[in-house]
Amino acid sequence: MGDSPRDRTLTRIDKLIAGGQGVIARAHKPANWITSVDGGRFQGWRTQGLAFLKAALGADHLYTAAFESNVKDSYPSQSAV
Repeated sequence: MGDSPRDRTLTRIDKLIAGGQGVIARAHKPANWITSVDGGRFQGWRTQGLAFLKAALGADHLYTAAFESNVKDSYPSQSAV
């Protein structure tokens, strides 16, 4: 990709997607426990994702607010794993 703002944005989105896939790929489920992911890795991805949304859409945008309020912990739903 080039160095245009659009290309940089697409590259950042690709990295966020890959990072989220990496978080989920490392999910684990101990016997009789709920599925979880590495908390530190998850929080890093969440922080990067939230920073991107705030920069791209603004802190008050509906998608930014929904991400911030709904993506909080390292316990993915069963459908996501």
